[in-house]
Amino acid sequence: ATVDAGGTGAVDISISNNPGLASAKLIVTYDSALTLTNVTDGGILGTNVHKPEMANPYTLTWANDTITQNITANGVIATLYFTVSADTAIGTYPVSVFYDANNYDIIDWEMNPVIFNTVAGEVSVLPSGPSADDLFTYALTGNSMIIAGYKGTDTDLVIEPVYYVDGNA
Repeated sequence: ATVDAGGTGAVDISISNNPGLASAKLIVTYDSALTLTNVTDGGILGTNVHKPEMANPYTLTWANDTITQNITANGVIATLYFTVSADTAIGTYPVSVFYDANNYDIIDWEMNPVIFNTVAGEVSVLPSGPSADDLFTYALTGNSMIIAGYKGTDTDLVIEPVYYVDGNA
């Protein structure tokens, strides 16, 4: 996810090449610069009983103890929404997902452990401030911006000393 400092961003947790499962428990950890504010379930892994507290680490759980065949769906299984404060430093902040195969955290309908590889993600925090793309047509030359046109409707325009293009001043 990419988030402006002081903003909110969404991180999707996805599953691919699903060999089939009945129940799963995943633990999500994230950098302390991020605040988890909401979680939505993707609806493809059956009944969820995700942790109600938005605390780090966060637990995602799908418990389908009455199914008679494996769920083999692929796609987004959950979306996590993070906010960052306006004073969060520009940079990347990790979001990791893990499980314990020895604890049978992911099993198929016959109670056999299912093994998955997990890949960490991140939230990239960009500087907050006016975006040149929102306000102007322009050309970049070295470290300078040549303003060719104004996209807004204000009749009094203040040209700020710094604008952001792709997160860079």
